[in-house]
Amino acid sequence: MKKYLHYLVIVLLLHPSVSWGQTRDTVNFKHSIQIEGLGLGRYGSLSYRRMIKPGEVANFYLKGGVSMIRVLNYENKFKPDIIVPIMAEVVLGKKSHHLELSAGQVFITYSTFSVAKGGEDREKEFSPVLGAAYLYQRPYGRWHHRLIIYSILDDYELQRKWIGASTAYNFNFKRKK
Repeated sequence: MKKYLHYLVIVLLLHPSVSWGQTRDTVNFKHSIQIEGLGLGRYGSLSYRRMIKPGEVANFYLKGGVSMIRVLNYENKFKPDIIVPIMAEVVLGKKSHHLELSAGQVFITYSTFSVAKGGEDREKEFSPVLGAAYLYQRPYGRWHHRLIIYSILDDYELQRKWIGASTAYNFNFKRKK
């Protein structure tokens, strides 16, 4: 019996239409992996996005990822500053042009120079984020482009605005047949 259970688990993991409940007529998978350049982290990011609820006008997503602000610290040593966002998104629009609204929490860790400690120090912050973006993506395309504005409350103390543009490649998209 255990032998058959192992085969069943392997089939469920390897066959996306069984394990994730996808049907042939869906345009995109519930699960999407994106590689983004020039986004919130400037250098690039890797994110995972899951569609929670598709709709006629709006799609709802949960998104998490990792990106880098700086790769080298003040001594030019490899110690990247890392951003880990967890966001909820609403994407409005069905054709190529979309409005994306997002809210979430961001964990940021970065290196600083501390005179008191006589050298490098590592700061860690949790910051709430609100965002809005214009998103261009062809109806069944893998590439998307965004113009973004984020309002970030750094460590719940200082409000900052971040404006940027990004290009991303979406994996796990299926062409319409």
